Amino acid sequence: MAGMTPQIFQRIKAGNISDGDLRSQGFTPKEISYWKALASTDDSVDALGESSRTASSGLTGLISTLDGATGGMSEFEKAAVSAGKSLIGGQFLGAINEIATAITKAIDRVEELRIGFNKLGVEDGRNLIRSLRTQQEALMGYGVSLETLTGITTNFRERLSALAGKDFPDQEKALTRIAAVNERFGIGVYESTQLLNQLDTSFQMGVKSADNFNASLLNFAKQTGQPFKKVFDDFSSSVRAFNVEMDPNKALQKFTVFQQMARRLGTEIGTLTDLTDKFETIEGGMEFGGQLNMLLSNLGGSFNAVEATLMSQPERMQYIANQVAEVGDKIRGMSDLGQRAILRQLSQTLGVDVGMIRSLINKDKGADIDRFLKGTTSLSAMTAEEQRRMANEMTTRAEIVQQTNDKMVGEIAIRGEELAQKGTRARQDMVRTVIDELGTRANEIIEALGEKLNEKRDVLLNTKIAVEVEAKDSITGDKLKATVTEALLKGG
Repeated sequence: MAGMTPQIFQRIKAGNISDGDLRSQGFTPKEISYWKALASTDDSVDALGESSRTASSGLTGLISTLDGATGGMSEFEKAAVSAGKSLIGGQFLGAINEIATAITKAIDRVEELRIGFNKLGVEDGRNLIRSLRTQQEALMGYGVSLETLTGITTNFRERLSALAGKDFPDQEKALTRIAAVNERFGIGVYESTQLLNQLDTSFQMGVKSADNFNASLLNFAKQTGQPFKKVFDDFSSSVRAFNVEMDPNKALQKFTVFQQMARRLGTEIGTLTDLTDKFETIEGGMEFGGQLNMLLSNLGGSFNAVEATLMSQPERMQYIANQVAEVGDKIRGMSDLGQRAILRQLSQTLGVDVGMIRSLINKDKGADIDRFLKGTTSLSAMTAEEQRRMANEMTTRAEIVQQTNDKMVGEIAIRGEELAQKGTRARQDMVRTVIDELGTRANEIIEALGEKLNEKRDVLLNTKIAVEVEAKDSITGDKLKATVTEALLKGG
């Protein structure tokens, strides 16, 4: 075979040399065919490499675009893409490592959750993680994350009054669901726990009744166009004004009326309930009603204290508002000085600010109060399907991706964490055993080293070193030589 050089081979690849030129350089037809085939194969390899790089780059660009539009990649997607790139590059072990890394992250998360639950007094943290993951699967359509369920578990263990009850193990999942769904409506876990405590301690509600009550508050907020969190906060802050009702539904009806009244009149729920509560006793009602009647009578109006005492709280508030509104025209017809005097006097008598008195003499607002009262008859709970639909609409893309990440905390990760714990302990026990063994043999090792050092010392002590010293005689100037021998380390 003729001698092939890199220069000739590159010319064959580029097609810059003819068969005649090759024959003139000593290549036979068979050799020419061989080298051409090899050059063609080399081109294919180069093309394949470039194609792989192009495919990898294109895949990266496509994934990046989709990533931005769909809330980011989940941990599994990231691992799969990285593994795919490794496979394209022919790195099979690299692909396996990418998947293993994703699983390891899930195992680390299981460990963190388990230890956190154990610190809360949970007997079996791993089983609780399994239970929460199962519940999350059922609430996937609501956008509920594992982090939310974990936060609820922590809050319940620290603050939920029902935790001490014997029925809590049977109720925990249902109570957790209430808080988890509320979170999707912007109601924090703390607020939900507070509400559940109030329904339990103030109204002695079971979990089914509490769920219905909670759903009714959600529906009330939706129907009145108010933020869900505001309605829940208003109820929690004013619940003591309504827990005197034995029937929770009546308490709910009263709350919804007073909550709307307070908002329409620009005041607080407590201000209105304090006003109506002045009639809770006959003596108090007669005294307060008599004072109000005297004031309104001077303006051409009236107030029946006995009738007001026999009314329900919402009806009583409506009656007060209507009677004050009846003298509104009389007040508006007074001089500025007279108006100010009457408004202050009404404010002092009713125990509210002047701004609310101005709202009460507005008949349009009185009509709104009538509407609020009539609206309580149509209170209903938001259905589970409606809750799911609304919660799903309020779930961000990033939260949807997080739900996928949560699925990595599955049985593989939970079992993997358990095995990793055992493996780590076994390995470190072995290492500690070696360290302990070295410790127990320390004296033996030191004694052996001491004996060796002593042997070396004896050799050194018995070694004589001859040192030739050269000096000059101080008188003659002749050079003098002497050999001094001394024993090392003996000073002799």
